[in-house]
Amino acid sequence: MRRVVRLAVVAALVLPCLSQSRLYLVAGSIILGESRYCPTRLYVAQADDSVSLVREVLPARDRLIDLRDDLHGTLYTIGAPQWTETRELSMVHAADPAAPDTIRLTKDEGGGDFMFAGGAAGPGRPPAAVIGNSGHLGTPTPDVLLIWADPAARPRTEVTNWGVYRWFQYGGQVNGPFKDDGLGATMHQGRAYLWHPGGDLYFGDLGPAPPGAGPDQLYDLLADNESYFVVWPIPGKMLHGLGSGDVATALMARLDGVEVLEKRSGVWVRVDLPMYANVTFSGCTVRIFGDWLVTVETVPSTSQSVGKGWEALRSENVWDPRSNRTDQRALLPSLDQYGARFYRLYLPGKIEMLNLADGRKITLDTEQMDSEVLAMSSKGDVLYRSYDKVFGASIEGTRMTAGKLLAQGDDVPEVHWAFWSSAPVPAPAARAKADGGSLWR
Repeated sequence: MRRVVRLAVVAALVLPCLSQSRLYLVAGSIILGESRYCPTRLYVAQADDSVSLVREVLPARDRLIDLRDDLHGTLYTIGAPQWTETRELSMVHAADPAAPDTIRLTKDEGGGDFMFAGGAAGPGRPPAAVIGNSGHLGTPTPDVLLIWADPAARPRTEVTNWGVYRWFQYGGQVNGPFKDDGLGATMHQGRAYLWHPGGDLYFGDLGPAPPGAGPDQLYDLLADNESYFVVWPIPGKMLHGLGSGDVATALMARLDGVEVLEKRSGVWVRVDLPMYANVTFSGCTVRIFGDWLVTVETVPSTSQSVGKGWEALRSENVWDPRSNRTDQRALLPSLDQYGARFYRLYLPGKIEMLNLADGRKITLDTEQMDSEVLAMSSKGDVLYRSYDKVFGASIEGTRMTAGKLLAQGDDVPEVHWAFWSSAPVPAPAARAKADGGSLWR
């Protein structure tokens, strides 16, 4: 099946909103199933709401294949340069966004085939990225690689065992409004293990299983942070391809009965989310920001249209290895092309924010399908994007203030995360030359 996935990236969840802080945006795209690769770039918002390029995080030729936010101020982008057995990890740190930080891993160091799982942090343990090799239930292997987020850490990497997953953190998939095949969880002897939907691969013990979970029940892992573990039991008809009639609707399910573990109390609760997933467990992204679980509403559509927006996605300097040239500008998949991938899901432009601590529920109606929350703070500061504009707002009780425009421009539709930083802002980066010698315009 042809898979087209559009991803973009960002670093931290911290929103200090101080007068000396600047808003940073990180943008990029992954196009699976096509021989085109897009660069990943860091931008800073200006006083006139425009955005300026700070630096290129990962060139298109390094082939962005994955990314994770460790939920503690560092974003890891994973590149797989062609014709090599290495992986390139290029990081963005909220404490110093402009500083390049890249690590190359050989195959022996974990640069071959590996699963980039997420972040890890715990009492007395600094934040790190987790790269785990697979195994089988009951027979864990010791080869789990940690990459410390601190650029000054020596050594920068450490080989450890599956026990590190007790500190595992996963803020949700960084896909913008849509979500592709992500991570899963499976149950074994009353424990939940990280599972990859791509095959019979198991990684680490995440914690207790939901009450009543059968040994064959598989879950879609939606989020896992310091306070909450969030999974959705995948219906059997979606796992086994069962159903009748139109596959687009027969193999689609609403995310009711999502299981949430409150880690401090050990209590499980169930919540219903206003969204659907299809037979590939694809649908809309669920993200977690502290106590807030954020979803983009979806409903089944009777046509191939999935709502307005995404009329002309773009990315500059896209590399096509078949011709070995970097085009000056290219259109990413159109709205209809991308929507067809998701089996007739319609996005009415509504974002739901559910506070797992006190039950507050806030709905933001942007009337624009290409909308998402980019970041939230513990004080209720919210950054959200509506197509080519980024807004800031605040939650006050059970309502949210009107959004204030913070950034807009042609590059903004590819931005899916944002963060504030008080680090000094460097001079705008010079635009690199594309193949053929012409400057970007």
